[in-house]
Amino acid sequence: MGKQLRESDPCFKTHQSYYKQVKPLVDVMIIENVPEYKPCVIQKELGPEWQMESAVVDPRVFGVAASRSRLYAICWKTETVTWRADVKMKEVIDLLTSSVVAEAGSFYWKDLPKSQLTDSQERVLADYKKLTSLRYCDLSQYPSNDRARGECSDGTLPTLTTNSSKIYSQDKQRFLTGEEMLNSMVLPTTKEQSHTCGAPKLELGDMGNTMMAKCAGNSMSAACMGAIAMVALLALEPR
Repeated sequence: MGKQLRESDPCFKTHQSYYKQVKPLVDVMIIENVPEYKPCVIQKELGPEWQMESAVVDPRVFGVAASRSRLYAICWKTETVTWRADVKMKEVIDLLTSSVVAEAGSFYWKDLPKSQLTDSQERVLADYKKLTSLRYCDLSQYPSNDRARGECSDGTLPTLTTNSSKIYSQDKQRFLTGEEMLNSMVLPTTKEQSHTCGAPKLELGDMGNTMMAKCAGNSMSAACMGAIAMVALLALEPR
């Protein structure tokens, strides 16, 4: 849904269809969406038979150097499930918080040659250097049109979108790869990363860089989803 039209956006009909089809099949749902997606919208579509707890969570609170603020809603059917009174969503999330231990540049881990920029990209990069202090520049955006996009004020990676395949590091002189974007979601793509995370390695197959970048732009941060899943496991119990 667009930020302007919101529930008036024709796409919202697909959301309504989703809620209608899934509600009879499950007793618990975890909904993830952009922060502008209001909890009252979810509650309205679920109806009075459901209750929910929600929070806007960013992986940076767990020490991950990548912005990804999202609304997470844990929803349960009151006839079959209850939320324990001694478990508070905010308290569990607070227990898991950590300071950010890296910056945007830490995701440029692959040993790759410099990217060859087009003439247009060279001009955009020159504008970034002239008009901003950003070191990680989205060359698909134009700073001369007040659309500069780069690292956050705390030096972490900006929130990825499906069109984030042109984030250029002035230090590495290359673009962030699709695989590295997936890593910023705490999704392991190598055996070493899998071992460190204690999670299965993503099988990328013959997926190209552009498709990996799009997938990363649509992905949920594993750090956030892990925290929300932990809240649900601690708080919810059958009646």
